[in-house]
Amino acid sequence: MSRCLSVRVNAYLPSPAIVLWLAALLAGLGCNRDSPSPTTRPQTQPAPETDRIQLRSVQLVEWQKILAEYRGQYIVVDTWATWCIPCRQEFPELVALHRKYADKGVVVMSVTIDEPKDANKALEFLRQQRADFPNFLIDYDDWTNHWNIKGIPCVLVLDREGKLLRRFDRDDPDRQFKYSDVDRFLAELVSK
Repeated sequence: MSRCLSVRVNAYLPSPAIVLWLAALLAGLGCNRDSPSPTTRPQTQPAPETDRIQLRSVQLVEWQKILAEYRGQYIVVDTWATWCIPCRQEFPELVALHRKYADKGVVVMSVTIDEPKDANKALEFLRQQRADFPNFLIDYDDWTNHWNIKGIPCVLVLDREGKLLRRFDRDDPDRQFKYSDVDRFLAELVSK
């Protein structure tokens, strides 16, 4: 009877080669002083290139000063918010416009109309999108009343003096813009 038991036990023992391989593997996975302890989590840092992405909270009265900084260039201003699903979905297209036209005399900006308490959420979104252009947080009522914005996203294209050239919005359900429309308009502007 002990003979059968012995066979049964040996059937479940791993071969010496597997034991040595497993021991070597576990030894290589051991802790070193640079490894985080089980009770600490590694700190996540944004990618270095996203560190420079900022969200500046401004009052509407400061807007003319901001525009003056970019006089001589066309300005594309995208109005958005983190609670606006189409804004978030289409934001990568705004980033693409920035990359395409940055060296052609066009400045892309974004204005979020989120509540000030949501500024960190908006900044995190901007960093995820790698929106390395001027980004502003402006009071919802002030901004939407100033530009008569009824829905977002809304893209304003300003001339080299800061005056409105073209507005792309979704106020009319029969006339919905796409960022490719903005792209075509900018291509015509910079080709003149």
